[in-house]
Amino acid sequence: IKDNRRMQYWRYARRIWMEYPLTGIGLGSYVIELPNYCAANREQLFRTDNACNFYLHHAAELGAPALLCVMLFFGAILYGLLKHGARWSALPRPQKHLRIILTMALPVFLVALFFGVHTLADEVQLAFALLAGLMAVEQQRDEAPWRPGRRGLALIGAGIVLVLAAYTWRCLYHSRRSLNGEHRIAMYAIGQEAGWHQWENWPGDPSRIRWTRRAAVSCVPRESIEVGIPIMSSHPHLAANPVTVSFHLNGRLVRTHTLRTPGEWALITFIVPYADPFVRMDGPHAAIRIEASQTWVPLDVTGEKDLRELGVAVGAFRWRVPDAPSGGFHQEETWSDGTPFRWTGGYAWQKLAIGTNQTVEVPMYASNLLLRRWPLRVALYINRQYLDTVTFRDKRWKNYTYPVAAFAGQNTTGTLEIIPERTWVPRHFGFEDERPLGVAVGTINAR
Repeated sequence: IKDNRRMQYWRYARRIWMEYPLTGIGLGSYVIELPNYCAANREQLFRTDNACNFYLHHAAELGAPALLCVMLFFGAILYGLLKHGARWSALPRPQKHLRIILTMALPVFLVALFFGVHTLADEVQLAFALLAGLMAVEQQRDEAPWRPGRRGLALIGAGIVLVLAAYTWRCLYHSRRSLNGEHRIAMYAIGQEAGWHQWENWPGDPSRIRWTRRAAVSCVPRESIEVGIPIMSSHPHLAANPVTVSFHLNGRLVRTHTLRTPGEWALITFIVPYADPFVRMDGPHAAIRIEASQTWVPLDVTGEKDLRELGVAVGAFRWRVPDAPSGGFHQEETWSDGTPFRWTGGYAWQKLAIGTNQTVEVPMYASNLLLRRWPLRVALYINRQYLDTVTFRDKRWKNYTYPVAAFAGQNTTGTLEIIPERTWVPRHFGFEDERPLGVAVGTINAR
């Protein structure tokens, strides 16, 4: 227990379980995600291993339902051996000895599992199978087990169906969001390139391009809050068969565009929020996937000696700061005392005139329901550098002051990013407002 490595494995297994209590992070995924969690917390990992605790390991990978099933399984075996204690005197001596051994062996085995996922070893699996088989044989010698009636079976079946439905829905939800593969590689800054042909030099602008296949993905450093992606298709029959290009950011669809003119470039721009603003990696990344609705092979269409499957031509990504002074806010409103403010959505940003000012003051307010039970975290970044995480536990306006000179560097302006952990829609709770609300932000002042 005093081994720091074991405690590290336990700590991260528990953390993963707390983040995904119902579904876990996925079977076999603990050893994959452990280095990512350590890197995000700037903690040295001595060796990638399992959680060194059977219960925490399976809770982290499969969630509370799987852990409950394991407990019910072991509990049923132990209960089957102990429930006929009143008939102990009627048992022959060899059978008494066998039951004593089996009854002692199971708790010892369960305690041993606290210190390792020993069931991963083949010899342990064989030993446990023999142990469970002997226990099952002993239970069969007793009276017939309890069997529920039709109504009981119907209730049990309905309960199982509901649990499986909830478990499946939650797994699908996480698979499309926080456990999406592209979201994870961006979240932990794992560089990746797939689905691309080689770079080519072309005359004009853009001067360097590369073709996609049906789909291509790049996990690249997030150099600003907006990206521009030049795309083009040179298919000679594009006017008759336009190609629709989809853009996915960190696993979620953000834009679509249809190309209808061969050889005509289009610049597609969209805002790039953080994959997870609360994971402080060195150099945040973004996973951008580009999908073409159709591909073509030049040899088949034009006779050109090119056997490649081509989707669309893509120029180098162009990171930029938007021209607008702010974005991601709803329209300005006035508080009861006449103070102006704006609600954010899930992500908002505002340009600041820093100049020679040393600090920035950010007034904020949260009105999410049940804040005391489910506090709201809000991440703040300035010039893409982490500034602070604010946690709201009550509904009060608060002023937060931060030094900004060190973040501005040689710049006289800065971009403040405000990212609430979640939003809520008042309409869902009986109010008239249909907007997704994050936090309310008052007038931001640099001093």
